[in-house]
Order: sequence, then C-alpha cells, then structure tokens
Amino acid sequence: MASIFPFNTVSIDDSIIGPEFFVQGRGVLLCSGSDRVFVGPSGEIKLLRTAVLHKASFQTHGKHPELSTESSLGAAISISCGSTLLASFSGLVSASYDAAKNTTTFIISGIIYE
Repeated sequence: MASIFPFNTVSIDDSIIGPEFFVQGRGVLLCSGSDRVFVGPSGEIKLLRTAVLHKASFQTHGKHPELSTESSLGAAISISCGSTLLASFSGLVSASYDAAKNTTTFIISGIIYE
C-alpha cells in the first residue's frame, strides 16, 4: 500500500521552490514499494523490498518550464514539509505551463533501488 505525504518545499538541483510559490500551499508525495516474494530454503515465504517509487505532484504560480529535465537525465530532488526531509532521490521532472491560469504543473518521479 502506498503512503501519501503533503509537502511544501522542493529542491530541484540548485533551485528551491518554497511554500509561497505553491498554488495550494502544498504538493503531494506518493511513496510505494516494489516488492518481490520468494520461498526460503526451509519453506518460509519472504518478502523483499527491491525499490521505493516516488511520485510528487504540485502546482506553482508563474511560468517555470526551465525546471524540466531531459528524458535521460535526472535531477537531484529533495522534498520537505517544514524542516522535515521526506525524501531525497534522483528523479525526472516534468513541468507544463498553463498560460490561461498562469500556473506550472510539476510531476516528479524517481526510484530508489535497495
């Protein structure tokens, strides 16, 4: 089952987006695991976490498409709520600008292999 966390600060490489830029004051981080099940030598069933998947989404005021990453290059991502760091990973950033609303919608995704 996935965990959902609100956040209000994002760092994309050297750019920091704080709560004053968020349209709704916050974004949403979805964390889920990629698991593998195997049977041990004595017949017990074991669950092995192979990766943690992160997907963050939020909207900001203004035009910020320059924060998008190229499809093959990841950015250093840190996501926080207040002073609490929720996640830090390398991820891909997609930023799309809506001229009618003057907002940019961000989708950030990344995987941490364990």
